Amino acid sequence: MNKIILLGNVSYMENLKIIEVESGEKAVLKFSLAIKRPYKEKETDFFNCEVWGKKAETMSALIEVGTRIAVEGYLRVDTLKTKNEIRYFPKILLENFEFAQKKQSEVEE
Repeated sequence: MNKIILLGNVSYMENLKIIEVESGEKAVLKFSLAIKRPYKEKETDFFNCEVWGKKAETMSALIEVGTRIAVEGYLRVDTLKTKNEIRYFPKILLENFEFAQKKQSEVEE
């Protein structure tokens, strides 16, 4: 099973793009989710995320950099082969998302 659930803040967001696919046109939204490591105060991990179709259109209208969201999806790793090396680009393909708020005690700190 390939299932990922993450909670973090949108740290980077591209503009919504319309891509030509075999079945017509589809919207795609790419963004990065920042998640603080639980036991390291000043360390943050960044996860590249991608969402397609109607959900991409909805998310582009509702979220912005700094929005705290929970995402659910699966991991996909794209590869790029050159003469000398193979590069790997992991990303999260979203199936669902929800808005998330910090606890009041976290906001006051």
